[in-house]
Amino acid sequence: MKKNIQLIALASLVTLGGCRAAGYEIIDPVKDRQRPAAPDATASLLPSARLEVTQAGKLIGVVRTNQGLVFRPSADTVDPDYVGKSPCANPGITNAEYQVSIDGQKVASARQRGCEPLEVPYSFVKIGAQVVSLKVISADGETATASQTIRVVDNDPCCAVPAPAVLVTAAPLVAYPGELVKTQARCLATEAGTISWKFGDGATALGGTSSHSFDKTGQYVITATCTLGNGKKAEATVTVSVIPSGRPRPPVVTPTLPGAIELGMPPSQVPPNQSDPSQN
Repeated sequence: MKKNIQLIALASLVTLGGCRAAGYEIIDPVKDRQRPAAPDATASLLPSARLEVTQAGKLIGVVRTNQGLVFRPSADTVDPDYVGKSPCANPGITNAEYQVSIDGQKVASARQRGCEPLEVPYSFVKIGAQVVSLKVISADGETATASQTIRVVDNDPCCAVPAPAVLVTAAPLVAYPGELVKTQARCLATEAGTISWKFGDGATALGGTSSHSFDKTGQYVITATCTLGNGKKAEATVTVSVIPSGRPRPPVVTPTLPGAIELGMPPSQVPPNQSDPSQN
């Protein structure tokens, strides 16, 4: 028996290339099975995302061609793992990529250097209903997406673009299980439209405002769809991050969606029925 033990030890040294291990751990299979899994309180969390298209600091849904805009992530677009640990406006978010549907290509991106804002300037050159998409990337390589549909018009805002603009918000964007997330969408068009919702967990709703709670932690993409009487449709999305209760989160942001006098044009030139057709 002693000889066998020596042979096993020698074989181990050969397997290790003749080097003795610096240290080792003996695992008891019975005790190892009893080790608890890592609690949710330490699990990695996924980012949230909401896109803001602004002009002179205000959210907009309709804009003229060649007017200067800013694309930016909302203040509650964060990686929850970095809330309270980073002084930046979007804790844990290192990249923001923006895409416009007019050509389906990425039009701009912003990479955080220090705590510089993750925003980019932009102006549209063609009229139409343009979907602006945002993809954020966290320091851990995790992603989240959001989108808004913007109406780009020329000197005749009444009739040039039959498709609607759609803007959407959700608060809180970083939520706890069972907490109500309040959503609002605005459909801006030349005729009344209706809003329908998909919450990313199989639940749906109708109406310009709604609310929903999520039972499980994770990432959920909420989609608002505006449908006009002429059959035209447009969508906007946000990504909600549901985190374990007690984990730090950013302050709740409740933005005001633009109405008839905040469409990037004089009130006298605003098309009819744009004040709040989403409530129909």
